[in-house]
Amino acid sequence: MKKANKAVPNQRLKMERELRGWSQKYVAEQIGADHYYLSRWEHGTASPSPYYRQKLCALFGKNARELGLLPEDTRQGGNTASDGIQVHSHSQGMILDPAIPPLVVSNAGLVGRDEILQQLTHRLYTGNT
Repeated sequence: MKKANKAVPNQRLKMERELRGWSQKYVAEQIGADHYYLSRWEHGTASPSPYYRQKLCALFGKNARELGLLPEDTRQGGNTASDGIQVHSHSQGMILDPAIPPLVVSNAGLVGRDEILQQLTHRLYTGNT
């Protein structure tokens, strides 16, 4: 559990918990955390580790952004995790790890399979077998 720089209450996490009628103790039991962690996370005096963020997201069926677990960084216009690592989010709620390079899809064709690709394309469009 990391200490927050400045205590900013996490209203999203609290609201989602209260909408379901769950106590802090209940949520803590479900994710395997001590009950006082939830109070700290909701009050903004600490933020959950990646392990507990994942557990909270699974429990609530929401992503980390929807639960207010990844604070906005207005200086860079991007998203910064609580440990200072730049994260990139997509419209589908995915979070990409900057340490893992993204999959690059090019239109260069299949390496070493250009002839087969041309044959398949021809068959697809002409209906010839």
